[in-house]
Parts: sequence; structure tokens; C-alpha cells
Amino acid sequence: MDLLNVKYAISHTARTYEERSRTYLEPSSSMVMNCLKRSRSSTVSQILIFDPAKKILVEKDQDPPQPIQGASRSSLPIGQVKILSYRPDHITIQTDSSEAGILFLSEIFYPGWKAFRDGQYTRILRGNYLFRVLEVPEGRHEVRLEFDPWTIKAGTAITLLTALLILVTRSSGD
Repeated sequence: MDLLNVKYAISHTARTYEERSRTYLEPSSSMVMNCLKRSRSSTVSQILIFDPAKKILVEKDQDPPQPIQGASRSSLPIGQVKILSYRPDHITIQTDSSEAGILFLSEIFYPGWKAFRDGQYTRILRGNYLFRVLEVPEGRHEVRLEFDPWTIKAGTAITLLTALLILVTRSSGD
């Protein structure tokens, strides 16, 4: 539950809820230097025995940045992260770090999300098996994440085409 950043525990049988002890990640995003490459099966087995606030596990096939992978330096957060805007389909974050690192977001990795660092497209990696992580160079940066899946565009096009066909067939029937 800590890894998923669960703040409240709900008991349906007892019909109660309570705030969990401060073991959830606070804040929900952070900059971390220590990034380790692992296979998917190794990531799953190690996810239960490491501190997600200090290390990020990235699957081998995602090719994490070379200077960061396997870093043996400090595993403490290396910079400041401030969430400027948070909506279900749009997140804006400001980072300020003295060195390059990995921005960890306690947000589920899901297709359709796009990331932009200082207006330039950047890739989103899957970290700690199911979260979004991004490479961020040293300095101050604005990171914007947008949910823009092709399925919504396709659904909108199909809906408009269907509505147009209905209108055309109704008007030609008159």
C-alpha cells in the first residue's frame, strides 16, 4: 500500500475509514539519482524490499540514461519538485536540481500519456514496475504531462461520422 501511495484505508465490512500512518510517499513526486536497470521479473521480486523514495527500478528494455543507471552516489532525493497544476488529464510540475536525475511520479504508467520538458517532447519510462518516471537534466525545468490517447480521437471521429451519416440519411429520406 505504501508503494501505491495509499493515504486512506477503507474498511467496507466495518464501514470505517482512517488515514494511514505517514508511510505513504509524501510528496507524490520527487527527484531521485539512484536508478537501477532490472529485468521485469527481477523488478517484481525486488519491489517489496527497497525504498521507493530513494531508488527507481527501471526495466532493462526501456534503456534508462547511462549516467544515472546504477549510480552509487547518494540515494537521497537530489532536487526540489513542485506540482504547479494537477488535473486528471494534465499535470504541470516544476523541478529544480543541482544534477541530472529521475523524476518519479506516484502515478500509474498508462498508455496515452505524453510528457514535455520545457516544451520539448520527452519519453515516459515505467519505474518501480508501474509508475511514471522521466529523465530530467540538472537545473530548473517545467515538466508537463498530458493525457492524449489516440483512442479518444478515434472515438470522437467515429461519433462525428455516425452523427453525420444519421443526418444525411434523415434529410435524404424527407
